[in-house]
Amino acid sequence: MKMRKGKLNFYVTWCVYFCTFFIAKTSFAQTFSYKKIGNIPSFVQNYDELKQFNILKSSNVYVDATTYLPKQFVKNGSVDYTSYIQKAIDENSYLLMPNFPILINDKGLEIKSNRNILFNRGSIIYLKPSSKPNYEIIRIHSKKNVKIFSAKVVGDRTKHLNKKGEWGMGISIISSSNVKVINANIRDCWGDGIYLGESNGIASHNITISNGIIDNNRRNGISVISADGLYISNIILSNTNGTNPQAGIDLEPNRNDNKLININMKNIYTFNNFHQGVFFCLNNLNGGNNNTSIRLENHIDRGGTVAIGIMNVVPANKRARSFNKLGGYLELINVEGINNKINFRVFDKSNLEGLKVSIKKKNKALGFKTSGSLNGIVID
Repeated sequence: MKMRKGKLNFYVTWCVYFCTFFIAKTSFAQTFSYKKIGNIPSFVQNYDELKQFNILKSSNVYVDATTYLPKQFVKNGSVDYTSYIQKAIDENSYLLMPNFPILINDKGLEIKSNRNILFNRGSIIYLKPSSKPNYEIIRIHSKKNVKIFSAKVVGDRTKHLNKKGEWGMGISIISSSNVKVINANIRDCWGDGIYLGESNGIASHNITISNGIIDNNRRNGISVISADGLYISNIILSNTNGTNPQAGIDLEPNRNDNKLININMKNIYTFNNFHQGVFFCLNNLNGGNNNTSIRLENHIDRGGTVAIGIMNVVPANKRARSFNKLGGYLELINVEGINNKINFRVFDKSNLEGLKVSIKKKNKALGFKTSGSLNGIVID
């Protein structure tokens, strides 16, 4: 799950191949069926989008992006308006998206620093069907001070022009800081709903992803590759299916100099994701100097094969050598799995001796189905 230089295209590293192969070899035989999101927790239901929209809109003078569209523009999302919307983004710090569907091509939209993008309730970005193995519908790369409110993004998974790749992203955040993605609704992407990573050794910093629904994406709802300061809260990640890992949230670094530091996830609802609700694939951090600090609090998974999975397998070519084992902590507080085959899974050959893992169950009266070695893991 890594970006390469130049146009920052995605390519697959050892970690992705290994995790994908390992998951495929050790997964429970099953088929996927899309399900309407149900039993939504109150921490998600109570968000008042209209109220927050009005507060933001009244706080500054927003320029209506509709004024940048050509004369006799259409409102049904059938005409590509990428260049017009991009010009509006480039020229305005506060931008109000058109209150109707907009078609965007696979060049995507580049967000500059110091931008506030406000989506109307009728604002929807549709991706024009693409043949590319990778795309980024909204791209925030090496930028700072960005806020995107109520983005509604629809990818092309049902209309993709071939079967290549798995890297079509709804929102891509790379090596950026002070970014807020609030109440996003992202679905049907060829890869991830949201991708969070780094370029040139610079981890994304102080990123907030709150509220909203990330649904029916092929690879992951959210992929976290490298971050120092990440807060994810009050969000639904559902129906992820199509190509591994197929998790609601997948924390999966590419290299041992990536970072998973000050990661806080709270009030998370993962629903009917094909493999894991939340997956910690930490293999590639071994041998580095960065300890992890991850906290998952108030998590409910319903209907996924595994509610929470953890994998930390040392590559075979490193096992005989002396190197730094992964350290730090992983705290799972008030977690619950409903209708899972496994609530908590430690993948075979995982080495957790340097990592402090603790689990506090949300409902102690319910059973807690586990798989794999639990040596050193504290379960309350």
